[in-house]
Amino acid sequence: MIWKNVELFNVSEVEKREDGAIMMRRFPRAVLDSFICAKPSWPMTVGRLTTGCEIRFVGESADVVVSSSDIDGTVEIWRGDFLCGTRALPAGVPQMLHLRPDYGVDSHDISAYHGSFDTAVWRVVFDHDFCAVIHDIEAITPIRPPLPEEVPEKRILCYGSSITNSAGSGYYTNSYISTMGRVLGADVLCKGMGGSCFVQNEVADYIVGEDWDVLTLELGINMVDRFPVSVFEERATYMVERVLEVGKPVVLISNFYSHHNIEGSRFEKENRDYVETLERIYEKHKCDRLYYIKGTEIATDPSYLLADVLHPSPYGHAEMGRKIAKILREDFKII
Repeated sequence: MIWKNVELFNVSEVEKREDGAIMMRRFPRAVLDSFICAKPSWPMTVGRLTTGCEIRFVGESADVVVSSSDIDGTVEIWRGDFLCGTRALPAGVPQMLHLRPDYGVDSHDISAYHGSFDTAVWRVVFDHDFCAVIHDIEAITPIRPPLPEEVPEKRILCYGSSITNSAGSGYYTNSYISTMGRVLGADVLCKGMGGSCFVQNEVADYIVGEDWDVLTLELGINMVDRFPVSVFEERATYMVERVLEVGKPVVLISNFYSHHNIEGSRFEKENRDYVETLERIYEKHKCDRLYYIKGTEIATDPSYLLADVLHPSPYGHAEMGRKIAKILREDFKII
């Protein structure tokens, strides 16, 4: 999406406020509103979080004014593949980011380096679990959206739980999906839904219309303690059948290792039933564009996790991202 001569990446639409600022949405409002009647209705709220949304442009200098609408957040500033720094966003307090050519990357000749992004691309990356607001973008020198050759060629859309939404990674760009994209030289569209990945039909219909080259679906963990496995089977079957219509690679990922895998845990049986159900769906729909990764072979034990024994730590995210990237490239050969 192009807005004020910049690209808003991982943004499906924007919502203009009365003060002229805009709220970015990773999912269209129509999809979010379809969650209102859900029990619980949390997905409507979580879907509005701006995890992994970016402001991208090429130009020497600009001032970008952003804030968090609800709780304190963090924003990362990048030049291409190079992190320039981070900035805290206190809730409700606009912050001006002065983007100037005074970072180290501008002081050294690295023309021989060819990474995923051209070093001329400014990237303002919003971290997880808050709703970012863009108040203004003032070009000090001329700016423009990046050209196709200045950003990664391939796009991976990732739908899943709070784990896919980068919980526990510290910064979004340390998440397993961001790490995976970095290793593969691909852009990543983060559609993680913390605590609310309920695999609704409306999400499947939305994903079908998005622009992606590879789709990963981390399915199950948020439904284990909330829905009968029959509901998961019905919804996951619909989602798999719908996204396969696109004709591009789809990767199913079952539940990663968590406290549900500990013998005697409250939902040990349900967790096992969910994983077996996803495996049956995979076997039933197996074709040359459907792939399956067993989550417990990616996050294998508690050493990957935070103290909640559910969400990966920064170390866990990094290891998981590298493992999945290796599988997609070397085993599946799909990117």
